[in-house]
Amino acid sequence: MSTATFLYIGLNAQRGQTRGKAFPEHTEGFMGVVTELDRFALLLDEWSNHDEALNLPYPGVFDYEITEEMGGWLYSNFSCTDDQFNAELIRLVAQWRF
Repeated sequence: MSTATFLYIGLNAQRGQTRGKAFPEHTEGFMGVVTELDRFALLLDEWSNHDEALNLPYPGVFDYEITEEMGGWLYSNFSCTDDQFNAELIRLVAQWRF
């Protein structure tokens, strides 16, 4: 699966937990949300060697443990900047690894 798919899974799961009835506001509606997820996925893909770099024992762990969590975070922070997204990603990875 693609990185954007895992972001969507996390975003949608958070939406369900908060009983949200709508996806984050976007001027282009749902398709705009999906387009933005692609943009955020590119930021995550910069960690393209994350499994090797982080010494993870199983392939795909990063996507389940980090990418989906970042999707959930995006539900409440969808208008964040790239820098804010990267800062949250770094915080989450540091918290998860230790």
